Amino acid sequence: MTKEDKMRMIHLLDSKGAFLIKKGGEKICTYLNISKYTLYSYLEEGKSASKKSEE
Repeated sequence: MTKEDKMRMIHLLDSKGAFLIKKGGEKICTYLNISKYTLYSYLEEGKSASKKSEE
């Protein structure tokens, strides 16, 4: 998977509430083979990109 694919998947999971589940972030990190730091970096990057597109 490319970075963009992973970011799209994380954004989709976030919109569906996957991070509200206990240890959801850890399971997503394991599945995508990324660190927690990378996960939250991708989340933040995706949110800032969506804000720019709304302007």
